[in-house]
Amino acid sequence: MPITSVDGWSTTANLNSDVNGNSIAENCSPAGINNAIRGVMAQAKTEFDTITPTPVDKTALRAVDTTTKIAALLDGDIWLQKTYSDFTTIAAADNADYGAQYLRSTFDTSRVWARAGETISLRTFGSIEPYRNDNSAAAFNNAIEFLNVLPHGATLTVPSGRYTVDGALTAISSNGKYIVGERGTRISHDGGILFTWGAGVDNGVVDGGLVNIDYLGSATPTAGTGFIKQDGMNRLLISGIRGTYVKQLLTAGPTASAGGYFINDVRITTVNEAGTVILNGKGANSVINGLDMTATGVNRVIDRSTLVGGLATAIGFGSGNWDTAVWQGLLTNGYGYGLDINRTTTAINVSNFRVSNFYFDYCSDGVRLLNTSTGGGINNMMFSNGWVVGMDGRGVHLDGSVGSHRSIVFNNVHALLGGKQNWRLNSQTMDNVQILGCTGDFGNRLSGNTGADQDDFVALYGGWECRNSRFGRSGATILGVAGLQARYGATMPTAAADYVFEGNQAEGASGAVLAAIAGNSITAGKLYSSSVKGNRVPGGATRVDYATIAAVTAPTSAAVQTNNTPFHYTLYIYAGTVTAVFHNGTTVGDGAGPSTLEIKPGDTWAVTYSVAPTIKRMIHQ
Repeated sequence: MPITSVDGWSTTANLNSDVNGNSIAENCSPAGINNAIRGVMAQAKTEFDTITPTPVDKTALRAVDTTTKIAALLDGDIWLQKTYSDFTTIAAADNADYGAQYLRSTFDTSRVWARAGETISLRTFGSIEPYRNDNSAAAFNNAIEFLNVLPHGATLTVPSGRYTVDGALTAISSNGKYIVGERGTRISHDGGILFTWGAGVDNGVVDGGLVNIDYLGSATPTAGTGFIKQDGMNRLLISGIRGTYVKQLLTAGPTASAGGYFINDVRITTVNEAGTVILNGKGANSVINGLDMTATGVNRVIDRSTLVGGLATAIGFGSGNWDTAVWQGLLTNGYGYGLDINRTTTAINVSNFRVSNFYFDYCSDGVRLLNTSTGGGINNMMFSNGWVVGMDGRGVHLDGSVGSHRSIVFNNVHALLGGKQNWRLNSQTMDNVQILGCTGDFGNRLSGNTGADQDDFVALYGGWECRNSRFGRSGATILGVAGLQARYGATMPTAAADYVFEGNQAEGASGAVLAAIAGNSITAGKLYSSSVKGNRVPGGATRVDYATIAAVTAPTSAAVQTNNTPFHYTLYIYAGTVTAVFHNGTTVGDGAGPSTLEIKPGDTWAVTYSVAPTIKRMIHQ
């Protein structure tokens, strides 16, 4: 029997011997092959028309039986059946020709036929005259509602022009939706969040993004205004964005685990508003490749007489766990903080950062890693090839009375023009913090500084190492501006263990340039033991084992002291009323004059006296 329809086809290839009676067996005639191909095409078309109708026009499409057909083909476009509830705010769906994107079914008024093209245009969704400054919010909302019911990967294109949007737009609440502007697309906006990806449920939406849009906000934005909100959405692309008066580029939520974004080639000028965080991300897995943000009212000319410290924070987070961030090509200018990791209330971990090729310019603090929350920590971060300018505070500031800072590396990072210190390590729990090949220059900018705020590199606790770095240069010699120099190049803990300061160069405006290296103690089992050596200071005081001389309280008369440290140190014993000085049990002085002892690890010494002498100690390697 001839095979006259698809139903007669066999899944066993050699059983398909003819098409409509035309033999396709071995050694069949050429005419049989030609006729068989034509027959296959006819059978396939008949079958397709049975499954997917091909109405002749939109009126016929609206009348298609929606109880049996889920798709139709009209003029080369595929149309999909959707429930009308997806379009409850689009009354114009009753219009057979509205938007050329969806048609209300006359067969079943609860259904809509929606064009399933991968790319749709904003012009389709309303009468838009972009250069008249009419409010285009309705057209955007209609387009987004339609976008939400299209398959993953659908794109809304915004034609070139200048649009005005008042208030917040409908959220993009389905996976894989993109909004792409053509060249020269600008949106003016004030009030509410312009674009939202997500539906308020963590990871409820995956993939999507905003590409090639110019944003114009207000210099005095209304409360709650923002450009983009990541409301439970994961893997958001923000690319090719230009903006002026941006209050918030991105705010993430609703909870700690929402997040994950890719920012590429974004350049904006932002509102400098106290308490605002321009890029406020949460969650995990973020990539930045080219981000330039400047606060309004701040220029990039070095003019210390007119500079006003920033109010907003350029990049901030800490309210949610953060894992795996790779950022490069960052430039921020004129903010309260260039980068602020601020853990103050929750026991979470902010970890696994790689930040390179960055410049946090004209900030109050360039980089602040603040941790005052018990539990969790700021861990495993690397900052390389960067500049930070902390005009009213510090260039780099590790701070925290409770929380920890562990495995944090600064490599080739240059901090300068600090209002106070360029580097301040004030965390009480540090472990494996490394400053390698870095600099601190032209600090102590504020005239009211006192104490250690006048110094360039200041460490109040242990758990760190600093190698091959330079601190304390004067701005007079480099910038031609007098008064920009730290009091001391570096100030170490006076009674803390576990730090290394080696191979560095330091200078200061007055006195000793390496200050307060005294009273060091050793704690067993730590990564580091206190060590200060191989550093270089100006004025000829360069020696491999340089360290400042500090006073030592005289022990009880005749009490034997043992050097239980790994260091060699020199003792100078003079004045008082001394009768004998002992080194390793041998009398080496009778008190007739000063005594000098070279004490190696394990050595013992003692002094017999009636009036305590003055003792000075200089620690070597």
